[in-house]
Amino acid sequence: EYPSFNGWYNNLANPSSGATETALTRRLKSHYEDGVYAPSGSGRPNPRTLSVEIASGPSGLHSYDNKTTLFVYFGQHIIKEIVENSRQGCPPEYFWIPVPEGDEIFDPRGDGNIRLPYHRSPYIASNTGYTPNHPRDQLNEVTSLLDGDSIYGSTKAWSGELRLRKQKNPTDCRGELRSADDDGKLPMRNTIGLPLQNPVVPVYHEMRNAKRLFATGSRTGNENPFLLTIGVTWFRHHNWLARQLRDNNPDWSDEHVFMESRTRNIATYQKVFFYEWLPILLGSCPSCEEIPRYTGYHASVPVGVSNVFQSAAMNYLDTMVPPGGFIPKTFDSSKHGCNSSNSDEMDKWRTCNTYWNSDELFENATPFNIVYGMMGQMAESEDHIISEDLRNSFHGSMEFSRTDKVATIIQRGRDHGLPDYNTAREDLGLKKKETIRDINPDLFKKDEKLLERLHSLHGGSPSNMDIYVGGMLESKDGRPGELFRSIILEQMVRLRDGDRFWFENLNNGLFTVDQVNGIFNVTFLDVLLQKTKNMLKSNLNTIVLFTESNKHICRQPYQMTGDNMTSCTTMQRQDDFNHNQISFLAIFCGVACVIFMIYVGSWKEDKRNKEKTKTTSTYSEQDAFTAKEILGRKRHERKDVQETNTSFDLQKNTENNTTHITHITESEEVVIMYTDSGKRKKMLLRCAKRTYDLILAFTGSSERDIFLTKLRLFFKQNDILWKEANTKDERDTELSNFYQAVIAQNRNYNSMRMEFGIQISSFPENLVDIKLSQEEFASLLQMKSSSLFVQHIFTTADEDQDGFISFHDFRKIIVLFVKGSPNEKLRLLFDMFDLNQNGSLTKQQFKEMCVCTADTYQSTVDQNVLENVLSKVVPLKNDEEIQYLKFDDFKKLMDLPEMDEAMLNLTAPGRNERPNRGNFIQSPNVSTVENVMPDVYFQNSSKFRLAYRAIRRLFECYALHIFWTSLYIWITIGVFLWAFNSVRSNKAAGLGVIAGNALPLARASAAALMFNISTLLLTMCKNILTFLRETQLHLYIPFDAAVAFHKLVAWMALFFTALHIIAHGINFYSIQTQTPSDLLCLFRDLWFPSDYQPTFVFWCLQTLTGNTGVLLTIIFIVMYVFSLDYPRQVMFNWFQWIHFFGYISVYFFTVLHGSGMLIQIPSFYYYFLVPAILYTFDKLYSVYRKKLQLPVIKAEILPSDVVYLEFVRPSDFYYKAGQWVRIACVGLSKWEYHPFTLSSSPDEETLQLHIRAVGPWTRNIRNIYKEGEPYPKLYVDGPFGEGHQDWYKYEVAVLVGGGIGVTPFASILKDLVNKSTVGVGIPCKSVYFLWVARDQRQFEWLLDIIEETEKNDALGILSTHIFITEIPNKFDLRTTMLYVCEQHFKKVSEKSMFTGLNAVTHFGRPNFPDFLKTLSWKHSEVKKIGVFSCGPPSMTESVESACLKANKHKGPMYAHHFENF
Repeated sequence: EYPSFNGWYNNLANPSSGATETALTRRLKSHYEDGVYAPSGSGRPNPRTLSVEIASGPSGLHSYDNKTTLFVYFGQHIIKEIVENSRQGCPPEYFWIPVPEGDEIFDPRGDGNIRLPYHRSPYIASNTGYTPNHPRDQLNEVTSLLDGDSIYGSTKAWSGELRLRKQKNPTDCRGELRSADDDGKLPMRNTIGLPLQNPVVPVYHEMRNAKRLFATGSRTGNENPFLLTIGVTWFRHHNWLARQLRDNNPDWSDEHVFMESRTRNIATYQKVFFYEWLPILLGSCPSCEEIPRYTGYHASVPVGVSNVFQSAAMNYLDTMVPPGGFIPKTFDSSKHGCNSSNSDEMDKWRTCNTYWNSDELFENATPFNIVYGMMGQMAESEDHIISEDLRNSFHGSMEFSRTDKVATIIQRGRDHGLPDYNTAREDLGLKKKETIRDINPDLFKKDEKLLERLHSLHGGSPSNMDIYVGGMLESKDGRPGELFRSIILEQMVRLRDGDRFWFENLNNGLFTVDQVNGIFNVTFLDVLLQKTKNMLKSNLNTIVLFTESNKHICRQPYQMTGDNMTSCTTMQRQDDFNHNQISFLAIFCGVACVIFMIYVGSWKEDKRNKEKTKTTSTYSEQDAFTAKEILGRKRHERKDVQETNTSFDLQKNTENNTTHITHITESEEVVIMYTDSGKRKKMLLRCAKRTYDLILAFTGSSERDIFLTKLRLFFKQNDILWKEANTKDERDTELSNFYQAVIAQNRNYNSMRMEFGIQISSFPENLVDIKLSQEEFASLLQMKSSSLFVQHIFTTADEDQDGFISFHDFRKIIVLFVKGSPNEKLRLLFDMFDLNQNGSLTKQQFKEMCVCTADTYQSTVDQNVLENVLSKVVPLKNDEEIQYLKFDDFKKLMDLPEMDEAMLNLTAPGRNERPNRGNFIQSPNVSTVENVMPDVYFQNSSKFRLAYRAIRRLFECYALHIFWTSLYIWITIGVFLWAFNSVRSNKAAGLGVIAGNALPLARASAAALMFNISTLLLTMCKNILTFLRETQLHLYIPFDAAVAFHKLVAWMALFFTALHIIAHGINFYSIQTQTPSDLLCLFRDLWFPSDYQPTFVFWCLQTLTGNTGVLLTIIFIVMYVFSLDYPRQVMFNWFQWIHFFGYISVYFFTVLHGSGMLIQIPSFYYYFLVPAILYTFDKLYSVYRKKLQLPVIKAEILPSDVVYLEFVRPSDFYYKAGQWVRIACVGLSKWEYHPFTLSSSPDEETLQLHIRAVGPWTRNIRNIYKEGEPYPKLYVDGPFGEGHQDWYKYEVAVLVGGGIGVTPFASILKDLVNKSTVGVGIPCKSVYFLWVARDQRQFEWLLDIIEETEKNDALGILSTHIFITEIPNKFDLRTTMLYVCEQHFKKVSEKSMFTGLNAVTHFGRPNFPDFLKTLSWKHSEVKKIGVFSCGPPSMTESVESACLKANKHKGPMYAHHFENF
């Protein structure tokens, strides 16, 4: 049986005893601060201070008994053999070493905030560090046995990589270790990627590739060339033994040769260590305990390395490490020695500059030279002084290229929970020291200042001293003191007696008695001779290798000191974030820029569309061009310009090198023309008299660009043009002042001051001289100048017929409409159309009055209806066929109560128009609500009472919504806090320490985000929601609010996404400041070379978690941007498909995002699994249902670009009025579905849709069905429920449809008539249908439905109100005329002259608050009124606002249900 590589089963009774990755043993009871894991010694002095005050001193004092540096580095190799705890704990725990302010080495600038890095040691986390009964136990990374793992590795896999495998020729190199270049001199380079320690090379302050290192059995075997040379010695000895055994046993296999060579090499190693090296280390004295003789293997003896040995005693050798080493350059083979008398013949390697640089130094010297140098050089004195190469310039990290080994040793003792110096002595059976002087009286007798410093630091008590400090102070006479000698001896004896494969144990079957005796006869000198051909035993047989004598062939020329060598390179620092600022800012700012650019693009598109509506054009048969009109210093708009026969050239002033435009002052109108015809570029400016000047900037050709550049430069550098030109902005200001002045002249002073905030005396006198052109007068009326109405009133007002209205002319008109009586106003209206001025209006003139008034708003009047009404309104005169009206007849005809209330609601341009109290929606049965309704409903309530009632009504109306929304928000907060606390509770280690609260914030926001995006799936289960809303659950859960809830959850997800990104931005910064070794520990499933410093780009773009996170961010941005109103309206198909593929991508990449497991195991499936299953079943049901193709029975193209489709209704298709479906057309694409509300009623045998062609898909639908039969079939998915289907559950229901949003109510109106006709009992007793349309032609197909509904509404449930929004709702001159005409048409024909319906027609937009006031008075006995609206967001928001306002007052409560399109 051969010993294992990892130490397992060395002790058959305790298989793990001494094995790798097992706990260090404790000879001393742990003294953790909290008894469990907190470091001890919190009240002891600063480790760096102890290092400076106690361990500093002069170098160059040689060893007491002439120990050599070969002795020192052989001892260090032994230590690497039995214990290794240099690897940091994982996850890392930081136990920084504070640097005293002003420290000469580490804080020369006196910052006072410098801390040397120290990571707490790895420990057995499975069962220690949790309770006082099981305090933290640190682990040993290698075996605690002298089994050659520093040569062969501590695992079989590691050893297998070091071996030279069997060659084609069986006799070639069997059993050997692999060497570089196969020459057997040096181990191979680490090209195979063994996990060797590869920290920064401090002399260069850079990370280097680990492949340069020599492949050794120890992770730290390349620390310095002297330590590496010892390893190379035993490497060569193994290969020498293998060759001997192979030659003597040619039939042995490769494995047999290797294992035999290994066991004999280990046996030699054990013998040299225990019987040559250890006695020299411990020395002898009368009171010292001798090394006991070997009595055989004892299974009860634990071989584990003790904590006190590892953290204190083993570092005793550091006191003997010299500041450098002599390396002989030449070797005189004739004299078999070195020319050591001349120091120039020797290289001097500074210890501090050799750390982790062995590969480079081995190019200049061989192990042979290094061994000779170590043999002839004496070590430093065995005392408390440590060389500055270890104390100030020990190897560190990129953050600190140098560190303090002494301070690190002291800190490690506290990390491991070691007790104080006196407690350790007492526990080991040694006498306590009463005073510090008692530790080493001889030392303090020579150095009283040292004693004073110790008293000052430790308060005069040894009980406040670290074990390492006290043990080093005990050193004397070239040997360790009483404490360290006891610890070292006990440790080494246990290693020998508890090792079943110790070479002296004859019971393990490895060696015979003769072989053991032969091993005793081999010395370290023999090992060196066998590997070094140039060494002759005849010259060395009298030399003791571990102590120096005059017979050394390469004796040092002098005792080396730091002063006579090259200085150590200075400590250098590096901020690991230095090279990541650009990428960090680029990625995070890039995301922000993408969002900003998208919003800017949307804003510009919206602005451009608005500018298009403001564009004015001059029409001509000649070619026209487009240019920008500069309206002011910061404003412009596009203009259409054209060329006429008269032209003026662009002129250039050569004196001041400025460009200006010829100014014409007596022109009739303003138009700029520009043409490219001819060789010269021409432009023409004609300025209307006393109006503003046009300044145009041309684009589209190089000449126009040059002109525009010069024009802008001129505007910026020269104010001459602004002084001379009267721009449109200035003209608008003049007109506004003119308008206000006219109004103010007709009101009293106080009213004028309150209205406009100015005084009459402040009006400029030149306002009186301003004249209005017909175009400007039309602009004030918001009409075209070509309108007959404008022409009539302009002609009437222009008394001098000069083509302009003066201040006095305009004032007369205003006086008449502000202060004039109704008779005076009617006279003006009569005179406007009495073109012959004969005091009468013919039937044709009166008809023209009605038509032009309607035409003012691009409305049309049914000519047949108009003719019929006029025949009744305009009577025959004197039995003649000529019909006409005198003024008295006209006055009697227009004698309406509303005329007394009609006033010209004039406001200055740009001011808010105040609603007229007379403008409200009236019920057909209520003539004037304002005169009838009691004030008690809406007055005499305090603000507090109104607020209280509004809040109470809000909770009453939306109790379920508030409850479920609050519950969901609290659940989300709970998920957030649970995740936050879960991560924060583990903050003591790992990422939590370096990232602070940013890590739990990132994890908590991620948990909330996963919960939110999983919930989104539930809100998209349309079939399930439609089914559930028909169950009793709808009484407890507001399923109709699924879309609003979807938006709420989406915005919450966006919030947590932003929070997650911000938190990870902080985390990325924290991660970038860590060392590569820390990162490999923190992210265990991640790998990168030891010399590679991961950058921010690496984390974001080269890891699965990073690149999926970036992709998810981009996907979220795109999805949210296309969810906004403008992109959704403009690019609905993009919105639909982006959301479809976006959700798939989100869930897919979220799974991958967690699969990287950089921080924790994936947890997304906890939230995602149930919603995903439900959504899958919902979609499968939709797929099953959508397989059925439905034939189209009828297709018709209706006015206003509406497509009417009637198709077969499946036998199992049940729906309610107001529900909607998704359809796909086989003739287009069976995969592209669009939602539409059914316009058929549930009792009809077919399904009907009215689709308006407003987008690409709907226009294609129009075109494909316009071609006629055969009609392409449809796929139908649905029906799906929403709030409008519950209209009948309210005693009073209000239906408000705007634009295409009237389609849900087509089905509801039909259903209403059907239910009332067949006598179906429904709670609903009154229905108010408000149709808001731009003009009556917009949805003419709905007029037929309303007309049918009016005919069949026998119970009078329905009251219809139609609002034509293109006509303003203020009582100005036009609206007054139109309103009067409509009322008379209604009286005579009982139908609207606009719609032909019995429904009441209103002009302008509805005043919802007034309407709800009317309902509150009329239906005061009703507790709740249902309000259902569908249309653009602006309309539904107005309805919602009116409901909230009405709910503040007494009366019915309004429950609003709305849908937007």
